[in-house]
Amino acid sequence: MSQRYVDVSHEALIRGWPRLRQWLDEDRVGLRLHRRITEVAAEWQRFDRDDELLYRGTRLAQALEWRERNEPELNMLEREFLDASVALKRRLELQEEERKERDLDAAIAIAAEKRAREAASGAHVSLARYLHEAGDDAQALAHFAEALRLSQSNSTAAELASAMLIQSSWPILLAGPIKHEAEVSSARFSPDGQRVVTTSRDKTARLWNALNCKVIGLPMRHQDEVSSAQFSPDGQRVVTASWDRTARLWDARNGNLIDLPMKHEDVVSSAQFSPDGRQVLTTSRDRTALFWNALTGNAIGEPMKHEGAVSSAQFSPDGQRVATVSQDGTARLWDVLTRKAIGEPMKHESVISSAQFSPDGQRVVTASRDKTARLWDALSGLMG
Repeated sequence: MSQRYVDVSHEALIRGWPRLRQWLDEDRVGLRLHRRITEVAAEWQRFDRDDELLYRGTRLAQALEWRERNEPELNMLEREFLDASVALKRRLELQEEERKERDLDAAIAIAAEKRAREAASGAHVSLARYLHEAGDDAQALAHFAEALRLSQSNSTAAELASAMLIQSSWPILLAGPIKHEAEVSSARFSPDGQRVVTTSRDKTARLWNALNCKVIGLPMRHQDEVSSAQFSPDGQRVVTASWDRTARLWDARNGNLIDLPMKHEDVVSSAQFSPDGRQVLTTSRDRTALFWNALTGNAIGEPMKHEGAVSSAQFSPDGQRVATVSQDGTARLWDVLTRKAIGEPMKHESVISSAQFSPDGQRVVTASRDKTARLWDALSGLMG
């Protein structure tokens, strides 16, 4: 029969001929499928053949199954629409295969790195045992520490290091000493524990190898006493604060100066990196705290002002707020993005010596010479 459609002369024929009834039902489903393909293909054409409008999943499978039986009934646009849907399906399948391959490669690399770290950790344990037997407990403990840094699951290193630490004959000094030409005012470890930065009244900050206390690079020099130094979160840079009214950025690998000084109008009392390492926050006796771009050393925005010298500041754990401490007897909260004060000053009856955020960043605790410490809400500055 060349025609697709026939007229049924009597309804009883449909009821009495189940096969015919099945054909008619299938034909109605097919007509709906074809009509929907026509509509979506036209919409796809109208929206510049946007991939988001192509068929996927079950809808594509149904359309392709119908197409196998009814190919001649499709016009050119409908065929192009279904072909594009099939092409998209293949692209997505290929992308998924590539993603799985990348994940597998990454997993293999991670596993290989883990095995390498475990092997290196074991080597440090062997060397530490040898040094301990030779009587060099300081270096032995240093190698046990390195073994644990490489592999925290190295139970042998943990047990032997613990046993050495509780020995009554254990010498406290590991190595060194680390020396300056004048009083050393501060010392800090790098994030990886491999280096130490020190500051001194001899107008320098210095970098040291934390295992053998050997100096790294040249002194980081200021024109006056260096009051503080801190590593960036990634350990690549150091920021120093000095009585010469500047803070400076240095390369933590060799102590080379990175950029021009960040200047205040009086002694810079502290300088520290933001948690993401993108900004530096300085405080000064000129009654201000200032943000700086940690890559360029350029000032960001207006100063945050107090009525007295600003002695220190601290970022909240999420880096969105700052608490400043001043000799005017107040601590203040500031929004890092706007540099605007949050709430009212947190007041004591005397100079505040420090302010610190809780680990969850919800509270601030202040300590003062008025013989009190106080808790405050870190969102509003109200006393808790």
